[in-house]
Amino acid sequence: MLGDALLNAAQFNFIRVTCADYQSQFELMSCEIDLAGATTTLKMPVDAQIDDNQIRATGEVTVSHEQLGLTPFSAAGGAIRVADGMTLRYNILAQRLSE
Repeated sequence: MLGDALLNAAQFNFIRVTCADYQSQFELMSCEIDLAGATTTLKMPVDAQIDDNQIRATGEVTVSHEQLGLTPFSAAGGAIRVADGMTLRYNILAQRLSE
């Protein structure tokens, strides 16, 4: 997966996820995923706990290689290939810095 044919990790050595526009009534957040030189926007389900000092966001979403702009690995003329669906699970904690 890290080779030139899929993620090209030598050139693109990180994945950036930027989220905004949290819609609490729908428990969705709009996220941009920068991966292997392409940017994809997804609405991701999120369970958020928010208080005065921190935000914790957790959830999971199933995406396809195509949604992320990737071609799944295959060999032997397509007889061997990886599953197209990937489940991304996340647990993000952001804490307020003391002033």
